[in-house]
Amino acid sequence: MVPGLWHAVESDDHDKVVNMLEKWSKIDISVDGVSLIDRAKKKGNQQIVNTLQVSFFVLLYSYIQLILSKIGLLLMQRTISF
Repeated sequence: MVPGLWHAVESDDHDKVVNMLEKWSKIDISVDGVSLIDRAKKKGNQQIVNTLQVSFFVLLYSYIQLILSKIGLLLMQRTISF
């Protein structure tokens, strides 16, 4: 089964890509070993490529912030020490 975000990339539908990303669609997907961003690059739609790359980095930044906040809470509780 191919996710809707993949179809949006395939059809060069930037508005649909943005809409799906705003709904937190999974972006680390691949079909037949090809990642979504690689497929967008191969299709040549730079606007979609840029949008996917920014979304990936925003998601990565969010995960890092979450991990750092958890570490901060643990340190404040003195359950771990360095």
